[in-house]
Amino acid sequence: MAFLTNEEVTELKNQVNIGDLISQYVPLTKSGKNYLGLCPFHGEKTPSFNVNADKGFYHCFGCGKSGDVIDFIKDYKQVGFVDAVKDVASFAGITLNIEDDSTAEKDNPNAL
Repeated sequence: MAFLTNEEVTELKNQVNIGDLISQYVPLTKSGKNYLGLCPFHGEKTPSFNVNADKGFYHCFGCGKSGDVIDFIKDYKQVGFVDAVKDVASFAGITLNIEDDSTAEKDNPNAL
């Protein structure tokens, strides 16, 4: 298991434009302050997937899925939290210092 502080995760979320990230996976069109597209989480013909880049979240009015950049990657790629954080950081060109339990065990032979 890897360790990240809440501050590191919050900083990462603030540095990534959710519209730019999601548009790598879902075609989006600008609609006022928001972006609209077809929801990647359920089949639809009329766009109900809304991305608010200013507030950093997405919401589908069809299926109810919503969240931030990390939630999107978790749901879209069906990965865990740490893998989603790594993916978002990679997209943003940010290197994270993530301490892994296995590394800690190697450094500390007394670790359980």
